[in-house]
Amino acid sequence: MHGPPGFAVDFIVEVLDPVDFIVEVLDPAEQRWSWRARVLLVGVRLHLEHGVHDDRIGVRTWLRIRGPAWVVLAYAPVAQWSLTRLVDP
Repeated sequence: MHGPPGFAVDFIVEVLDPVDFIVEVLDPAEQRWSWRARVLLVGVRLHLEHGVHDDRIGVRTWLRIRGPAWVVLAYAPVAQWSLTRLVDP
C-alpha cells in the first residue's frame, strides 16, 4: 500500500495482531519509500525502508528492517518471499 508521507493506515494481518503504519518518505523518482509499523497488541515497533531498482538483468528490490531482533528475524523470510514475488516475471 503506497501513499504520500504522513499517510496512515490500520490493517489486520491474519496471523498477527492488528498493525498500523505511517509512511515517512515516498520518493517515486527513486522508487523507494520508508514507513514505521507497530503491532498494536504487543506494541512492537519497526522501521522499514524499501526500494526497487532496474538493472541490466531485470528488476531488483531491497528491504531494510529495524526493530527487535526476534521480530526482524521472524519477519525476514516472509518479506523475502513477498519481495521475490514482486520482481519475478
